[in-house]
Amino acid sequence: MKSNLPTHLRYAPSHEWIQVENSLGTVGLSRRAWEELAEPVFLELPAVGRVLKREEACAVVESLKTVTEIYAPAAGKVIEVNAPAAENPGGARKDCYGAGWLFKLKLDRPKEVENLLTPAQYQSQL
Repeated sequence: MKSNLPTHLRYAPSHEWIQVENSLGTVGLSRRAWEELAEPVFLELPAVGRVLKREEACAVVESLKTVTEIYAPAAGKVIEVNAPAAENPGGARKDCYGAGWLFKLKLDRPKEVENLLTPAQYQSQL
């Protein structure tokens, strides 16, 4: 499968991506995850202020066929959620590496992200 994965992101085996700038992490779902969901109809994001552990289930996306949990790729405090994505999961699916981001974390340990998969590693697991 040929991919156009953004190279500036790190990926979790559970298909979340994270972009880190200083101690802020922007989190979203990979195109592969959205493709598996087919037609998303509902997206529940974590509450602002919630403190997450790495790999903690923190959000849910429902499609016509399935319900999938979304996991935190790193530990931190939720400082912002993408309300437009929650209101229009189909739109988030279409621009999953841009306007379709899901939530932002104030990271506990920004270096922890280095333990996630590089784009090449993530691609090889697909």
